[in-house]
Amino acid sequence: MHRGYLYWTDSATVRIYRVKLDWDGYREENGTAAVETEADSGSQATFLDGFVIKNDGVTWVATDSGNTLLAVRKGKKGVLVGGGETELTFAGATAAASRRGHKTQKTLYVTPCGGLRPPPNETVTEGGRVVAVDTSGFRLR
Repeated sequence: MHRGYLYWTDSATVRIYRVKLDWDGYREENGTAAVETEADSGSQATFLDGFVIKNDGVTWVATDSGNTLLAVRKGKKGVLVGGGETELTFAGATAAASRRGHKTQKTLYVTPCGGLRPPPNETVTEGGRVVAVDTSGFRLR
């Protein structure tokens, strides 16, 4: 939930959707609130997994087997922030999260599994870990 909307990824279509909910968890407008496409990342990824929406409206998305981290905003083209097909930094990244605290809100935490299926470079794998990403200088235009 973010600002009254429920967000989710559809990994098959490589899109993020949202729908407005009321305080009881039902679709607004007597159950007829439209499902909206928040982002279409088909040109940057082949699969979307976990994500977090920061206070500035940027959605940070882990791409699992894509081994990347994307930043997207409604109505804007997504940006590849890090990782790559043969890189281990975000290999098998399944989730992204951030704290809401004053001093740590610019840090994004990403959990890659180490690229176990298949390894990014076909030979090397790593154990799961948490990668801290400093987003303080990032601007999505």
